[in-house]
Amino acid sequence: LDRHPEVEALCLEEIQSHETLSSPIDLPYCNAVVMETLRLYPPAFLTSRHLQQPLELSGGFTAPKGCVALLPIWHLHRVESAWPQPEDFRPDRWVKRDDNKCWVERGESDNKSGTIAPAVRNAFFAFSAGARSCPGESFALQESVIVLAGLLKEFKFRVIPGYELQPHRFGIVQHPKYGMPMKVELRQ
Repeated sequence: LDRHPEVEALCLEEIQSHETLSSPIDLPYCNAVVMETLRLYPPAFLTSRHLQQPLELSGGFTAPKGCVALLPIWHLHRVESAWPQPEDFRPDRWVKRDDNKCWVERGESDNKSGTIAPAVRNAFFAFSAGARSCPGESFALQESVIVLAGLLKEFKFRVIPGYELQPHRFGIVQHPKYGMPMKVELRQ
């Protein structure tokens, strides 16, 4: 959010419009920020599946039953046909303002609002997908939105000047290489 002050301002506007944060459902814009962050930096950058039946792929190739298929989540979240401007941080893929100027979730067929196409939910794999998806997805998303709102309401987070994010893709979960040095200040 430090790199996108306009997005931080919209999060704060949404957070401050609620006296209590009873549910992340009350914070669709903050939820969109979390979803877009997970799209760009999925915790698991890769997953695999053991094929129970042959899988026909485009180009006429068929992966045989019994082989292991690797799903490169990092790259799938950057396929331009599903995610226009794939390297850009765009929470507006996920939400739009309604007639009352409130944030609401964008449907996949909503091509009329916003300056970017809506998120393609079936191309989002931050928690994997299908029968083998993460059972804690709903809880993790709710918790992330509530923690984001609680922290932003009280603190400003500023990345140390000159810091460049370098995702470290080693092991099961990726994280920032060399950490993420920040200056944290109380919000006035």
